[in-house]
Amino acid sequence: MRQKLAAFLLFLISMSAAAMEDDYLQVGMGEDAVVSVFTQYRSCANVALEEGPGWLAWDAQLGNRLARVEVAFLGGRAVRIVFSYVPEAGESGGELLDALVEDESLRQGSRPTPLGDGRFRWDSPGRRTTAELSAAGTGWEARIIREAVPGALP
Repeated sequence: MRQKLAAFLLFLISMSAAAMEDDYLQVGMGEDAVVSVFTQYRSCANVALEEGPGWLAWDAQLGNRLARVEVAFLGGRAVRIVFSYVPEAGESGGELLDALVEDESLRQGSRPTPLGDGRFRWDSPGRRTTAELSAAGTGWEARIIREAVPGALP
């Protein structure tokens, strides 16, 4: 009984921590800080950190969803962070987008501006966040995109 309870508590803690990972990644962070977030949440999960000139990427469990995280850098600072999701079995692209918009609205503390064509935007000082749905391969992909407003970063 204790082992089951301990396993359940560990599961809850890991889900809570995974949900915070996307909160800790912020536009303007240095590359070392982004790698630190990856290491903190992914190093024990057997997930590879992919890297190239000016970008880092990895697969993550964010909350209760699988996601692809991609971070683009300019001058050593994160200028664009993209969280990409695909619908789960039986879920439509619209349902996925609605869920992501609701989650991001809670995170932002406000409702987005609808842009049409399955896109929504939140504006914050120095940063813009967009939620969008697009066709991807044989299905749908929804993305949350956080990016620096031009001229906002030093």
